Amino acid sequence: MIGIVSRPEQRATVEEFFQLFKVPWEFHQEGRRYRVLIVTEPSAAPLSADLNLLFSPGYCPVDGEHGTEVLAADRGSHDLLRTPYGQLPIHTDLCLFRGCPDPIVETTRRTSAGYRVRSGGRTTIRIGFDLFAEVEHLLRGKQGVEHALHPTVEILIATVRRWILEAGIPLLEIPPVPAGFKFISCLTHDVDFMGIREHIFDRSLFGFIYRALFSYSLTDLVSGRASKKLLRNLRALLSLPGIYLGLTADIWNQLDRYLEIEGERKSTFYFLPYKGRPGDRMPGHAGEKRAPGYRSSRYDVQDLKDSIRRLVERGHEVSLHGLDAWCSSERGKDEFDVIRRLAGVDRLGVRMHWLYFSEESPRALDDAGFFYDSTLGYNETVGFRSGTTQVYRLPDCSRVLELPLHVQDTAMLYPARMNLSESDAFTLCQELISKLAIFGGVLTVNWHQRSLGPERNWDEFYLRLLAALDSENVWFATGGQAVRWFMKRRSVSFTRNSPEGTSYGLVSHYADGSGLPDLTVRHYTPDRDPGHPQASSDAAPPFTDTSWSGSGEITLTL
Repeated sequence: MIGIVSRPEQRATVEEFFQLFKVPWEFHQEGRRYRVLIVTEPSAAPLSADLNLLFSPGYCPVDGEHGTEVLAADRGSHDLLRTPYGQLPIHTDLCLFRGCPDPIVETTRRTSAGYRVRSGGRTTIRIGFDLFAEVEHLLRGKQGVEHALHPTVEILIATVRRWILEAGIPLLEIPPVPAGFKFISCLTHDVDFMGIREHIFDRSLFGFIYRALFSYSLTDLVSGRASKKLLRNLRALLSLPGIYLGLTADIWNQLDRYLEIEGERKSTFYFLPYKGRPGDRMPGHAGEKRAPGYRSSRYDVQDLKDSIRRLVERGHEVSLHGLDAWCSSERGKDEFDVIRRLAGVDRLGVRMHWLYFSEESPRALDDAGFFYDSTLGYNETVGFRSGTTQVYRLPDCSRVLELPLHVQDTAMLYPARMNLSESDAFTLCQELISKLAIFGGVLTVNWHQRSLGPERNWDEFYLRLLAALDSENVWFATGGQAVRWFMKRRSVSFTRNSPEGTSYGLVSHYADGSGLPDLTVRHYTPDRDPGHPQASSDAAPPFTDTSWSGSGEITLTL
């Protein structure tokens, strides 16, 4: 059992951290013996466990006891910390140590941000930042673009786990890995456009024509790399009269193509609720209160009843691409009702149009009654805006869970954003896939509804991405299915059956787990001598996995 000693205001963050690091734990209780203590309030309890993990960005008594000088690091110029799981950015206050014994955490400049001491059969690892302050910062979606490729929360969890196992302490965990799979993948599609027919002499049409003709470099054309797409775009331009006359299929309606190429894989489509409404502008953006007119939809979702029914009948999910739900619970309820009636469901997910989000959004979405949100990703890059691969509860929410967004086609391939070649963009996607294979969780991909057709022509790329995911043995889930699986995992509670903490009862309190993969119960059995931890070894400690449906109660002995 892990005991936690933290500041009172960190209670909610601690509870969420241990939904992500799903192991037996409790807030420290007097008179109880703990093999592991995690401490962020050094004055609140003695460091009395076999392993004490002390996180604080300021001076602590243990520093004075060992003659260690504590140096405050400038938050604006934090070095990255080096871990076996990749570099670790720290966004909150950090201190460094000079003259410390056994430094075990170093920055990229070889300064010490953590050290270890052993005394009286106990080990204390002293780290120069507050674990729970860092986690709360990240779960608010505040990881900077410069650190987008770092799954920081997962690295923190892996590092804590490693220290526990290196101390020779066995551990029981339910990792974010569905039984029989490496990780989860959510294929999602924002439906910003449903047809070029609705766009006559407007910004979208002229942008389409320009990009169809002039988005290729001379080098691409000479090498032949762009010739196939250019010819496809020219055919699309020549087809415009027929499209406007209703004689030719609309090149921006790709719903049937998605049904064809995704096959048995299930995905989620986010539809805009209203035609002609741009919604409110994000705070801090220059201009009037209203968002630019081109944020508004030209399609009327009420005209798409047959398409939506066909998606639902094929097992796909239909959810809301919200306009003002991010800033108003009342308008959020109205938008919710529009899509709920069309999709025929009571629980609805949401992703905000243009990824609008603010500090008040979690509470507004909670009050509006949404099942989950999938807005927290980057427009300008790809990666882990919340530092995690897992579904988690948004701070200040009582119900709404966040399905973080990781990969967006326009972020990688648009000239005004990353402007990557398809080859470089695919390499970037492979890097993210490799991180999911290590940490588990869910990889959420947003491939816009019109992106398979001209002028984007990102269909071949999407097919390559699906093949890469297939090769990793992932569970393709809708957003709602992925959230339900994480709810099933979150519902599990651990009961200590013995005073020594060597036997635990596991109970799941989730009643909606039908059709979902089993949970994985992982029992780590470290065989290292705790007096000589092999800190440089990257080998995973031995563990045994047990598949569990989540029904009934099971008992495991460490």
